[in-house]
Amino acid sequence: MPNQGGMSLVQKTKILGKWHLIKRLKSEYAQHPVYITNFEKEFDIAYHLDHPHIVRYLNKGSDQEGLYIIMEYVDGQSLRTILDQDGIIKNHKLIERIFLQLLEALSYLHKHQIYHLDLKPENILITNKGENIKLIDFGLSQTDSHFPVASGTNNYASPEQLST
Repeated sequence: MPNQGGMSLVQKTKILGKWHLIKRLKSEYAQHPVYITNFEKEFDIAYHLDHPHIVRYLNKGSDQEGLYIIMEYVDGQSLRTILDQDGIIKNHKLIERIFLQLLEALSYLHKHQIYHLDLKPENILITNKGENIKLIDFGLSQTDSHFPVASGTNNYASPEQLST
């Protein structure tokens, strides 16, 4: 069963002997031009990123089910899952590691004029091997060359982000 996000479904699949994720728009959004444009923009922004703490976007296409994006599979769990299971992270070294790696990823994005706009525990994966982070989900990301729209998760977005 695929994992569900707000507007998309993500499913683990094996391609040429290697695990990947396939991301698709949910059926109710698959024919809507605004969602299609945003989905394509997500790939266009993230495809050129090359950073150890940002998930790799590998390819895009369409088939009988509609548009899809193929991404790197990350063997790990979200920071949200870890926080929900444990309540808090007690290992101060791990907390420092998460923050430093997240700041590295954000610095890289900002140097490339990319703004994630949906930074939250659900979009930060912690790998099972090495406890490194991978920032995921560039669906709401913006660049200087894209028209800004109000977006984000209410509990995490800045007021100006939600009012654009």
